[in-house]
This record gives sequence, C-alpha cells and structure tokens, in this order.
Amino acid sequence: MSPDCSSLENVERLSDFDFDLPDEFIAQRPASRPEDSRLLLIRRNPSKGLPRFEDLLTSDLPEIAQSEALIEDVLWLRNTSRVFRARFYATRESGGEHEIVLLQPQQRDGFWSAIVRRQSRLKYPQVLSVVGRENFKVIVHDGPLVEFPDCTNEDVFALLDEVGQMPLPPYIFQKNSEEDALRYQPVWADKGQTGSAAAPTASLHFSDDLLGRMKKAGVHFSDLVLHVGLGTFEPLRNEEIAQNVLHQETFFVSKQSMEQIVRAKKRLCIGTTALRTLESVLSFEKHGDLVLKKVDEAGNLFGSTKIFLKSGYDFNESSFLLTNFHLPKSSLFILVSAFAGSKSLALDAYKHAINKRYRFFSYGDATLWV
Repeated sequence: MSPDCSSLENVERLSDFDFDLPDEFIAQRPASRPEDSRLLLIRRNPSKGLPRFEDLLTSDLPEIAQSEALIEDVLWLRNTSRVFRARFYATRESGGEHEIVLLQPQQRDGFWSAIVRRQSRLKYPQVLSVVGRENFKVIVHDGPLVEFPDCTNEDVFALLDEVGQMPLPPYIFQKNSEEDALRYQPVWADKGQTGSAAAPTASLHFSDDLLGRMKKAGVHFSDLVLHVGLGTFEPLRNEEIAQNVLHQETFFVSKQSMEQIVRAKKRLCIGTTALRTLESVLSFEKHGDLVLKKVDEAGNLFGSTKIFLKSGYDFNESSFLLTNFHLPKSSLFILVSAFAGSKSLALDAYKHAINKRYRFFSYGDATLWV
C-alpha cells in the first residue's frame, strides 16, 4: 500500500521555521533606557489603508493604546516572576571548577534541579565547595540534582544573593554584572514571587515612567506568575515538530487577577510566558495532563504547564501579543508563527526586522501583534 503523500506534506518540520540571522543582530546589551527599544507593530489583518508593518518605539505604547482601535479596552497581562541569581560556581576538592545553574526547587527543601557543566568529571554523589563561600557545601546527584544539606530554599536564595550571577542566556557574551542585575529583571518583579531562571524578556521594555504614562492613557494591567526555566532556551531535538515535548513551568494566578482575566473581553499578553499561562489556566480542559492546576483555600490558582503552542492552535483566550524577536527553529518562534496565523507572515515580519536592523533576542527589540 502506498504512503499517504498528502499527510506527509502536512508534517511541520523545524527547517520550516529557520531563517538567516547574522550575529551582529543579536543584542549584547540592553537599550540605554527600557522604553528606547524599537517596536515593530504588526497588523495581522490590516484595514482602512493601515500598513501591515509599522516601525515605532516601545515608548510609543501609551499612544498606541489610545489610537489603535483594536486594543482599546484591553486587559494587559504581565508576568511578575522575579529572576534569581541562578548561576554560581563550585569546586571539587582537586580544584576542578563547575558552573551550576539552578532551575527549579524540588518537593524536598534544599533540593533543586540544575544544569551542571562538565558533568563527566563528577562521581555521584559529588561534594563541591561554593566559590566565594568555600565552607558552604553542595552535593551533586545524578539527574542532575543539586542538594544543599540542611538548607531551606530561603537559605539557598540568600546564598545566591551573595555569590550568584544573573542567568543570562548563552548568546550574550558582553556581561556587566551590575547593569545586568538591574536590566535583566522586570520593573514590576517586586510585585511577584522569586523563581525564574530566565527573564520574561518582553517585560524588560518597561520602566516606571512608561508604566505611569500607560496608566494615564487608560491601560489596565493584571498580574500573573510563571516561573521561567532555562528550558525556554533549550533547542528542539526532533526535526518533526509534533514529536517535541516542552519543559514544565510552574504558575500562580491570584483570585483577584483570575476574576479580572475572566471578565475581560480582550486580553493582551506581555510576553510568551504570560500567553502560556493564560492559555493554560483558561483552556486547561483541552490540554489534558499537560496542565496541572489546583485552587487553594483563598481561591488562588496554582499549578504547572507543559503546553506547546504551535500551528493549528486556537488562541481563544489571547487577543494580542507583545513579545521579543526569537531564535530561529525555537519553540518561541513556532509559537509566534501560530499566533500570527501563518509562518509566512512571521517570517515576513522577521525579514522586515532584519532589513530595518532591529536587535534580536533577550536584550533586543520588540514586536506587537494586533
């Protein structure tokens, strides 16, 4: 029996989401001010003679909120998870040094999932000394799992505040520890919970001044929390997209925020992390065991999500998206392509951005899909 050629043609592959991006377009440092980043406004269905692509600045967001008819009376959702200093170094007794990046705390206090560099040199369980606090020991187990003996998670956060570094993505080579501590952190992170091992980067375009101007323009915000893991940077392994499984991330939505979200007729997500949370909590019944959620005694919602938003997904809950420019062949670019309605439109938008010399990735510029 001959194979069904039509079904083979419909299989989406990573190579379908590839594009050429010279290294010079990867932002190594943030803009001088958060709101000085450039903003590519993309109208998925332009009408009344409006252009499909419009080159603006993020400082224009208050005016856009008032003039762009589609996003009037929209609830803007922001992820308030705080990035912690997840990267630190520890040494073996022989002197060999290992970089460790903590990802998520486990159910037992003091145990964390982690990325450990040069694992082949370790013999599990391996006792290491923390660089900068040599009397502080960590034990690396297979997995890898990192144990901080006799420590609570609060003790671990206190240690990282002293010796840790911000977990900048691997494509940023020009580091500035003092500036990164300020700029690789959402301005509203003090409202949320500590727990992200990577920044929700769309949030990095906002300052207190810009937020004040947006509120004067009538913009309403609602907060939620998704603790971002380094899995957001992990490359997809399988060429056939449907065979890939995404990393798990934990979320929290307060009762008050949930009520605001449910009442809203239209919602704009600041970042793919806010989008992933929204689609997880409002459309959880169609995701099966990819979304686990519970409600506490106060009516707050919490849980975890592993959903992969890709072509064919019906974005029932999310109307608009503000997000950065993402890596080729990444789960985030696949998400953006699905939200755009077609990968050809997403690729056209990115081609426009490259021609106009926009800056890409975490410290780069932004897109607004309306």
